[in-house]
Amino acid sequence: SALVAMFGLQLHSNSVKSELSHAVQNVLELERDVLILRKNEKDFFARKDLKYAELHKQSHMAIDSIVPELEKVFKEYGVSKASLESFDSNLNQYQAAFSEVVLLQQEIGLTPKTGLYGTLRTAVHNVETLLKQYNQLELEVAMLQLRRNEKDFMLRRELSYVETFDANIGKFNDKLRSSSLDADTQNKIAELITQYQKDFKSLTNKEQQLGLTEKDGTMARLVAANLQIESSANDLHNLALKAIDDAESSSVNVGIAVFIFITLLLSFITYLIIRSIIAPVERITQIIARIEVSKDLTLRCDASTQDELGEIAQHFNSMVSSF
Repeated sequence: SALVAMFGLQLHSNSVKSELSHAVQNVLELERDVLILRKNEKDFFARKDLKYAELHKQSHMAIDSIVPELEKVFKEYGVSKASLESFDSNLNQYQAAFSEVVLLQQEIGLTPKTGLYGTLRTAVHNVETLLKQYNQLELEVAMLQLRRNEKDFMLRRELSYVETFDANIGKFNDKLRSSSLDADTQNKIAELITQYQKDFKSLTNKEQQLGLTEKDGTMARLVAANLQIESSANDLHNLALKAIDDAESSSVNVGIAVFIFITLLLSFITYLIIRSIIAPVERITQIIARIEVSKDLTLRCDASTQDELGEIAQHFNSMVSSF
């Protein structure tokens, strides 16, 4: 039974370590999928292709399928779920921020011909076409200056270029009013340039909402969520490894305790067995010694036990009775 107990303990210990090792493997898969999320995020920003947003969503779903498995193991073995809950919360915040970024980028434009990029391009084309039609070189130069401000903003993402753009819009309008164009044509160009300015404002406002740098707008939330996910994933990794170490230590401690208990039990049982043999022998020896000293042949050994010592006592008693 002692061997069976030790064998059962070993099986239980191996089962615990196996499940916790599987949990560690799941945590490693989470870390891998988080890196894939970041890769898909970077690919989306670099290529402005929605297929990377879809791949990002699939990676998020893969992580979501792992979290309940980890939660079950953590609950079963009494491992704190705080880090796992924190990771899940940070992941959801990150996904929400990334989804918002994707929507904003779609509104801004995934290509020069879509979204606000496309609208702005159309507005520019309308103004430039009309200026070329009336051969207004001075106004075309002013328009090129506006385009330069626009491109500088898109390239450097600094609001100072928006201020310069607004100032140059005023200069353009002054030149338009002083041009030789008739009133109707001036009004038409003025309407187009006003629409161009509105479209540029809409673009800059959306860019600010998205974030001109990683420290602004929705991009700041995305970056912060990224850092929190990495921290939570690292905490999960360390927690899972600690759970395995604790399980191994617990198994060793339980094994030592069981071994000591079994040793003490066997020692006690051995003591009882030896005592059950020695005590009757001592009683027979005492009777023989008393007969030897007192010459009293009426003394008898206890022959009530049903074992070999009982038989010896019976034979001794019979021998004494025959004297």
